[in-house]
Amino acid sequence: MDLIIYSNLCTDSKASIEKILQVAEKNNLKVISITDRNTAIAHIAVKQMNISKFYSGIIIPGAEFDVSYNETTLKILAYNFNVEQIQQWAYNNYEAVSTRQEKMYNCLIKKCKDMGLMIDPNMQWNSKREFAHEFILRNIKSNFNNRKIFQKFMPKNNIEFYNLITTNPNYPLYVNINTLYPSIDELNKIIHSYLGKTFLAEPFSYNLNLNDLLKIIKEKRIDGVEVYSPDYTEEQTNLLLNFCKENKLLITGGSKFNNTKKYKHMVNLTNKLFI
Repeated sequence: MDLIIYSNLCTDSKASIEKILQVAEKNNLKVISITDRNTAIAHIAVKQMNISKFYSGIIIPGAEFDVSYNETTLKILAYNFNVEQIQQWAYNNYEAVSTRQEKMYNCLIKKCKDMGLMIDPNMQWNSKREFAHEFILRNIKSNFNNRKIFQKFMPKNNIEFYNLITTNPNYPLYVNINTLYPSIDELNKIIHSYLGKTFLAEPFSYNLNLNDLLKIIKEKRIDGVEVYSPDYTEEQTNLLLNFCKENKLLITGGSKFNNTKKYKHMVNLTNKLFI
């Protein structure tokens, strides 16, 4: 069993689906999951293939999602979901540029009002043709009173506006880009609606202790933790294993196989994983 594998249908891998299936078969893996980041497109592709030509085992639908939590980003592994429904949701939240820009636009509009900046209701914004911050800057510059509020901080161009103002935590028009991701609550709701499970991925990457992690897991109804990973030491794995047993959390893990030098081998964790 190997439940963390990436295909070349996301940016994290050079491994084709055919290659993944062939390696899994060669390694006698009975159960695998392809967990591409922010997409389930690999599992739609799998449905359209004659996988018996490459692999005789079971493929569990899976994916890894970036989600927002308290103005930061968590990585969540999800399994056992409706592939078509989740792929549509993933497209709307991660791949559709206009959707992300509409979220940025709404954040900037609110912050402009908080600053007392005037936004001309007659100026129309097309989310498919113009980035939100470009439209907001154009709108700000069109009003003399707005210029007085900005004074010497008025940016020269869109790049300056984005880099020095909208992504600057010290400026009132700052928008935390992480908050443009869907929330952990949104992800949990749709995954759990299909009786799927969610797992906190890469728990050592958040600079949080286990008590902090447990608080997040319980508060947000996350089902388990990524316990087995080639990135962990044996001590870290044992720590997480005991943590999950003590708190009755489910366990997942895998090789992160992506056919690159760092992650080029699959692993067999049969009887260790409980999704």
